[in-house]
Amino acid sequence: MISGTLIRGRMAMAMAALGVAFMPASLHAHSGVTATTPANGATVAALPGSIRITFGEAIGRVIFVTATDAAGKNHVVSAKMDPAKASRVLARTRDSRPGRYRVQWKVVATDGHAQAGTYTFTVKPGKS
Repeated sequence: MISGTLIRGRMAMAMAALGVAFMPASLHAHSGVTATTPANGATVAALPGSIRITFGEAIGRVIFVTATDAAGKNHVVSAKMDPAKASRVLARTRDSRPGRYRVQWKVVATDGHAQAGTYTFTVKPGKS
């Protein structure tokens, strides 16, 4: 025989799970990155003047963006929210060198939760 306490406990767990399932998506999940320029895994002819990271929803603020080469040098001069699009971050770059770049970013969503990520791209060597 199942006790009343066990039944009430299971009912409470089921109700909590239903509550989470029917919460608006904006309360329990963040929209991730929808696009990057250069794209993740891309090979490009030169380091672009700016790196763009686009999210599925507006972000509150940029904490940092770095683009480091194999030697560990950061090539980002500045990073900010795109004034033309609240869901995009722009990071100005400098000093292109051939090789693999690792982009790391951290932003704060409009609800105050931090989001972070990493992706890579490669700058191909020029013609000799």
